[in-house]
Amino acid sequence: MKYSVVIPIFNEEESLLILHERLCSAMKDVCEEFQIIYVNDGSTDSSNDIIKEICRNDLSVRLITFKKNYGQDAALAAGLRKACGEVVIAMDGDLQDDPQDIKLFLDEIDKGYDIVCGWRRYRAKRHIFREIIAFMGNKLGRIIFGLSVHDFNATFKAYRRSVIDRLYFFKGSHRFIPVLAAMNNFSLKEIEIKNSSRFSGHSKYNFWGLNRVLKVSKDALLLKTSYCIFNKQPQKILTEVYYEIKEEYE
Repeated sequence: MKYSVVIPIFNEEESLLILHERLCSAMKDVCEEFQIIYVNDGSTDSSNDIIKEICRNDLSVRLITFKKNYGQDAALAAGLRKACGEVVIAMDGDLQDDPQDIKLFLDEIDKGYDIVCGWRRYRAKRHIFREIIAFMGNKLGRIIFGLSVHDFNATFKAYRRSVIDRLYFFKGSHRFIPVLAAMNNFSLKEIEIKNSSRFSGHSKYNFWGLNRVLKVSKDALLLKTSYCIFNKQPQKILTEVYYEIKEEYE
């Protein structure tokens, strides 16, 4: 199979059916056969039941359900590892990422890039504190690692299978995937993507997450240390992400 799409889900019951419809429409414009993996990261609403119903009506869909909420890094790791595609696209499940942009990513993969990262240059309106956190995080990433990446935090990315096989997933690693790819000498391209307001619900992040800023800074320094001292081996000092799968449904 050439393409897989991985989507972490946590309490997105109101957007799931619309998301799936738009996603299938976008993928059918690209190819006839594809795989979609939804990773239910311990949702407490009806997300799991909705995705099971989608699976019953669509053979291209697979559901991975966690025993509890382990976080975005765990959900991405599980989905990317289970994906069968030669190229895997990861995106958020809240409809802020537009499935129609998938073709933009695949066009760049076809040009030979190993990983293509989304840049939400014009973000949907959000709390000023979150704007500050994002600015600080992206600035820090560019300073410490010397990568000309504008948006380290965007989930929306396309990966060749060879990239996924070399990624090391730790808690917070989704913010450093461009760095991890560069550490393994993969070619990287960043493209501008659309970013819409949430279709429903609210952000899973705390607006006043000062602890998150400190955690990101700490992880960045540890990752840089692994690059300089441990021959680009983050597993020497960063603990691998952990999760337990409750069930898989397809």
